[in-house]
Amino acid sequence: MDNSQYNPQGSGAQYAPNYASNANRALKKPMDKDFILFLGSIAACVVGVIAFFVVANSSFGYENVGKKFFYSIVTNNPDDAFEMLDVKEDAFVNKTVFAQNYGLTEDIVKAIDDKALKDVQFESKVEKDGKTATVYATSTSSSDVFGEYDALSIDVVRDGNVFGIFPNWKVDSKDILAKNVTFAVPTGAKLEVNGKEVDAKYMDNSNAEEGYDNYIAPVAIKGYIPVSCSVEGLEASPSYELIYQDDDTIRLEYGAPSQDTLNDIAKNAYDALTTVVNSAAEGKDFSSLTSSIEINGDTSKMQEMYNSLIDDFALDATQTGVTSVDFSNVKIMCDYQSFDAEPKVRVDITADMAIHHNTKSFFSDTISDSVEDDSYRGGVYYILKDGKWIIDSDMCNLVPYFWVSNYSD
Repeated sequence: MDNSQYNPQGSGAQYAPNYASNANRALKKPMDKDFILFLGSIAACVVGVIAFFVVANSSFGYENVGKKFFYSIVTNNPDDAFEMLDVKEDAFVNKTVFAQNYGLTEDIVKAIDDKALKDVQFESKVEKDGKTATVYATSTSSSDVFGEYDALSIDVVRDGNVFGIFPNWKVDSKDILAKNVTFAVPTGAKLEVNGKEVDAKYMDNSNAEEGYDNYIAPVAIKGYIPVSCSVEGLEASPSYELIYQDDDTIRLEYGAPSQDTLNDIAKNAYDALTTVVNSAAEGKDFSSLTSSIEINGDTSKMQEMYNSLIDDFALDATQTGVTSVDFSNVKIMCDYQSFDAEPKVRVDITADMAIHHNTKSFFSDTISDSVEDDSYRGGVYYILKDGKWIIDSDMCNLVPYFWVSNYSD
């Protein structure tokens, strides 16, 4: 049977296949459910990726970082603000110091409400290099509710990428930090910043003054920073020092000795006085004296005075001269002084003296006991050496001078 069909409109015969009837055609299969789920998953992923990019751009964008920094400051969350800076914590840069200088007072914080926060307008400008930008925060409130932060210019810098895709923006700390700040402390003293000892790796004495150690901070937070230096025998000297520019030098001195230390020095000075007098009464030479009293420096002048004191004492009861001395109404004053990293304690001693001595009669060889009242006024300086307070020979006036009559009428 001929299955071709004639097309009368053509110039020649054309043939087309003779399709089977509808009843004999194959039925079309419905779309598979797994395929539908697959397409839905792809659509969800596309939406998720778009949402991710939208959220990420919002979170990591330079303007958003500037806004977060501003709000962290004015809502008194300086720790959060510090996390947005392009620096890390170290000995001289930390959250505590940042909060002390850039946190708001309680009065200002109480005055800030939701309306005040909504009255802040933000504008931003990114530089052509795409690596730096500035966010301007301006309060439109009628009152200066944010104080010095009513109009704030926040510089941000690009610091790598987040997830390897999105620019990571940090707040530029160039206006917050000072470079190469020197802390000069007395030689051997330990430096503490914010209550913590600074590691010796920061010490650089290439340009240090005599008697001082230099600690160099590569960067330090501008503003007031809590510092102190201390050494064995002296308390720390806590103070707030102002850093306001690069290459600043902060010079620190020791703190004053504790009252217990001053009391120990006073007792040591009085014991040294009585040791001098008793040793002279016993006729001991100067070397035996210095073996029991630690004295720093040249002792030649003190030795001369001590030898003269020995001559004042009688060696036995058949000779005239001083036999003993009693001190009473003793008063001791201690005054701490520190100049050019040389801590000293000046000790002034006053007392009444009862001087017992032998006298010889003009008319006979009779020796009799006599007592003369006199006053003592002496003093001495103590210096700190290797963690101990010892007598400084250059400023020692402990040895008493006696003037008594060795003859009676």
